[in-house]
Amino acid sequence: MDKLYSIKDALNVLKISRAKLYLLIKDKNINPVKIGKRTLFKESELNRFVESLSGKKE
Repeated sequence: MDKLYSIKDALNVLKISRAKLYLLIKDKNINPVKIGKRTLFKESELNRFVESLSGKKE
């Protein structure tokens, strides 16, 4: 099972602003997981996004 990151944790991992993260969600570049009112991010989703920036595929 993937580790889940809060918005704050995802910001620290990706080193981006909150506004940029919400823009990435809106543009469907990063897919969050909603659990109740919480917005979380799977570790694999953050890794997928970072890999997509460099064009690397495993």
